[in-house]
Amino acid sequence: MREISYPNNMLIYQAFLLLVIYTIAHSSKLQETDSYLSSVTKNILDGNVSTLTTLLNQSKDLPLLLSTEFNMGSLSPLQFASKMNSATIPLLLSLGSDPLQPHTETGTTPLIYTSRNGDMSGTELILKASKNLPSFHIDTPDTLGSSALNVVAITCNVEMASKLISHGARSDVPDHAGNTALHVGAWYCCDSEVGSYERGWGFAKALLKGLGDGDIDKLGGTGRTPLMLAGMRGGTGFWEALIVGGADERKVGSNKDGKSALQLREEYKQRTEL
Repeated sequence: MREISYPNNMLIYQAFLLLVIYTIAHSSKLQETDSYLSSVTKNILDGNVSTLTTLLNQSKDLPLLLSTEFNMGSLSPLQFASKMNSATIPLLLSLGSDPLQPHTETGTTPLIYTSRNGDMSGTELILKASKNLPSFHIDTPDTLGSSALNVVAITCNVEMASKLISHGARSDVPDHAGNTALHVGAWYCCDSEVGSYERGWGFAKALLKGLGDGDIDKLGGTGRTPLMLAGMRGGTGFWEALIVGGADERKVGSNKDGKSALQLREEYKQRTEL
């Protein structure tokens, strides 16, 4: 079958059209004007708490406004604040915004937005508002099956990982591809940047605290353990922390090559020494 390609401007137009349709469908029940909604969006983006307070007090249906996805990217006010600027999060929560409301299409929660951004204050606010709600679970995933900790593993943010784990996040929860935060961290926390040895070591140690009695040598979606992935990517700090934690460097993966973490690490060394 021939691959059909579209001009870039056509793809942009189609994406814009879909966004417009989606936004209209989700904001059709709102009685506020477009200029009003634009002002709400701008003041959340700018973190103008005082002006936003005045605007929200003028809303014809505040509960509906707070739960409707109308901002840039079709986000609710709290989702938008969590993603772009957490300064107005306290106000939005005090007025009744749902801290657990996931984005309709992506399933991204406010907690995932703030965690991914490395926003400690925003994350603490969302956790405080969420922890006593009966439906709250810190490992609630998005539509890809990624929890907040799984997403943070891409950034190797030690402080954020420690914060989530202190609230009960687990590092052995797999996403839909079968990869846990340990697998994701092993892939991204390699030694290609200055200071990344220490970051990899620290991040792996943080994740091991969230492993509990879980399997440190769990095979991920590629049929490899976290240690295998660390070896493949040159994640020396991550590798050494896993070894100290009891990872098996001789365990063989379930993928076709059937290689151990030790073999994969040696291959990486040979490639980089050439």
